[in-house]
Amino acid sequence: MVKIDTLGSIVWQRCLGGTDYDSPYALFTNTSEEILVFGDTFSNDGDVAGNHSYPGRLDIWLARLDSSGTLISQQCFGGLGDERMNNHSVSKINDYRYIIASEAKAPNNNDVQCTFYGGDFPEDAWFFEIKDCGYYAPAIPSQPQGPVWVYTSLTSQSSYTLPVAAYSNGYVWELSPATAGTLYSDSTTAIVTWSNTFKGTAAIRAFNFNDCGSSAWSDTLYVHVDTTLSIHEPSAIALKVYPNPAGNFVVFEMQNANIQGSIVISDITGRPVASFPLTGEKTVWQTTGIKPGVYLYRLQTGQGSACGKLMVAPW
Repeated sequence: MVKIDTLGSIVWQRCLGGTDYDSPYALFTNTSEEILVFGDTFSNDGDVAGNHSYPGRLDIWLARLDSSGTLISQQCFGGLGDERMNNHSVSKINDYRYIIASEAKAPNNNDVQCTFYGGDFPEDAWFFEIKDCGYYAPAIPSQPQGPVWVYTSLTSQSSYTLPVAAYSNGYVWELSPATAGTLYSDSTTAIVTWSNTFKGTAAIRAFNFNDCGSSAWSDTLYVHVDTTLSIHEPSAIALKVYPNPAGNFVVFEMQNANIQGSIVISDITGRPVASFPLTGEKTVWQTTGIKPGVYLYRLQTGQGSACGKLMVAPW
């Protein structure tokens, strides 16, 4: 391999290969100024390592060099027979994906995982794709989205979703502990059927996978599960909620106006609808635009919590 400038002067040169025949057939550069050389080789020494059919037969060989001609990495592809290339054997999809076509003479071994049609001289065309898994590594999914407060007396199932993660062939979901219920997933959606006897905190997470491997787990979504909706109001945070049924607003009135905390409103399935901080003695939730129906509220403070149901009526 020789690099020349616009005047024809040699900038650098590099010999690649081993002690047997090594032939280049295609050369590509990428945006990182790396050079990819595709060829075939009889060698299994020098720059070449991993020839599947050595000694005496050919493998496809890929050598990757930097812009100054220094060898970065190399890899052989093939089986126990000959795999030959020609000048039309490589198609570049992008900097990180290539399609290779060659002949192959030994089926179902090493990299050649296909069955030949046979004949007097068993030999078939062999096509395969290579990709840079550093670039195509599956992305870590975002935290699952869905209800974080569930009352199994009101709802037996909850739906959770994931935003689509980059370079995904699929997702694996996990619900723990296993006693919390059963989880059925279909790509970016999961349905949890809750156990009607489970009370506590459940954890839901997922990871993404493709032919390059698996991502790390997503951030965990913690779901608070109870069998019934009950009121827990320590005297320090005595709470009044009115009007109930509500029209276009709901008032949350605290006996102690100095307590700090927040209120989360969820629909009947536990999916969050609104959240807001306490604003002193009275905190008002404007229900304009909220669909009529039954909603769950939960007040969380440093002194304790309170929860209950309220109804938003048509107005």
